[in-house]
Amino acid sequence: MNLFLSALKYVKSTIWKDEHSLGQIFDLAKKAFDCAKQDCTYGKRFFRLAGQSGSGKTSQLYYATSKYCSQKNIKPLHLAVRNFCEYYPDYQSIPVKQRREKTNGFCLKMLLFVLKFALESGIDIILEIALLGKNFEKYIIFMLKKQNYHSIFQIMSVNKLISDILLFKRKLKSGRQTLSSSANYFFCVQNKSFKYVSKNFDCPAIVWSAFNFEPVYFGSLKTCRKDFFKNQKRIESMTKNEDELKNEKFNFLISQFPDGAF
Repeated sequence: MNLFLSALKYVKSTIWKDEHSLGQIFDLAKKAFDCAKQDCTYGKRFFRLAGQSGSGKTSQLYYATSKYCSQKNIKPLHLAVRNFCEYYPDYQSIPVKQRREKTNGFCLKMLLFVLKFALESGIDIILEIALLGKNFEKYIIFMLKKQNYHSIFQIMSVNKLISDILLFKRKLKSGRQTLSSSANYFFCVQNKSFKYVSKNFDCPAIVWSAFNFEPVYFGSLKTCRKDFFKNQKRIESMTKNEDELKNEKFNFLISQFPDGAF
């Protein structure tokens, strides 16, 4: 079976169901990509930001990576599930607290189609999403190799108990809710997929803690899993300022990849 169709079949089989036709989603995804690509650069750079819900992908990794790109005059297309919510038909009629969970299935399919368009075009990409099922990751790996992308893999290594606490605090602070079923799904699928990804692809990899300045691991993607899972068992607490934490991640990227190449 075509690898994209296998990835699409996986996306349709997740816990987030959606009844919109693929034709409708294809048209909306094409519209979203055509709009978003206008200001992007085409250097075939791929930044993968991974980690379960509540691990700090957005607050720390995306902040540091987008700041790095800005410093290096790289203008990537940022792909995250949440970015496609407003393309959902009748989005405004959904109660605010239900919008993320209600639209997840639709948005995940949108993300896959836009990712396909982006990889085919050679555009610079930040993909901010937990590792998903094997068929999803297999398609991405195939396209990265086929299109000769230059990749950096970054993943947050955080104990599940801690990320659940951080999700609860986020809900109290911002009202943004992630259901436990979704958080559990991302956590379980990611840990299973990590083995496949690290065996079948290689690039510079950084394993981060949400609570320390220095990375847990920096080196080859193929040899990072042991450090990732070892750190994931640790119970850590936030003793450092989060602004300092995310800026230290930015500083590390600048120090290791000073010319914007990797």
